[in-house]
Amino acid sequence: MSWIASKEEIQKEAEEYSKLGFLDKSKNVLVLIVLVKTVLALMFFPVSEELIYNLGAYWLLAALVFMNLRFAIAALFALFMVDAVLTVISGRVPILLLIFSIFVAIFSRQSFLVASELKRKSKAASVTEKA
Repeated sequence: MSWIASKEEIQKEAEEYSKLGFLDKSKNVLVLIVLVKTVLALMFFPVSEELIYNLGAYWLLAALVFMNLRFAIAALFALFMVDAVLTVISGRVPILLLIFSIFVAIFSRQSFLVASELKRKSKAASVTEKA
């Protein structure tokens, strides 16, 4: 398995989706990354209103990603990247943030494509069922 999933790997994950374990699903790895990020933020940053709102947005999107909603996967990716860019612009470049950004980009792409494939299969099944 490569870092960036091929079309065959995406289709394989979608076909075996119900049989896969928790961490074998790309969306669950994405949710786990968000949970780790929020725990680390609570450990290393002083709790403030801004931090609570920020983490609340991450948790809400993570819950929606867990339900395999494609808009939430895209929104989580965008939020994470904006957060990373603003952190770098402010003069801080934490290596952990850069590592998380790479993983979020990889797993967001894969999660989005798997969710799209599952949606496509669901629509095809419902059309076949109606016919």
